Amino acid sequence: MSHDEDQLIPNLYRYIMPWEAEFIDSQRVWAEYALKQQEANTQNKRLTLEDLEDSWDRGIPRINTLFQKDRHVLAYDKGWRVRTDFKQYQ
Repeated sequence: MSHDEDQLIPNLYRYIMPWEAEFIDSQRVWAEYALKQQEANTQNKRLTLEDLEDSWDRGIPRINTLFQKDRHVLAYDKGWRVRTDFKQYQ
């Protein structure tokens, strides 16, 4: 890969979001989701794709995981592996 001397090579940092910004954006997106969910509950409505369209692929974990078939994985018991490992010592 070569380029002319007068042609600039774009810096990747312009296009890739740093982790810190991703975490800050995630907090903002999940706070917005909580507000939208609370508002929907007060109106006895359910959130739709149109309500979450602007934040669909944002947040850690992504908002769209709430609408997946296997969303119960998010509520996975994190102590399961430790308990199964220590059962052999009981």
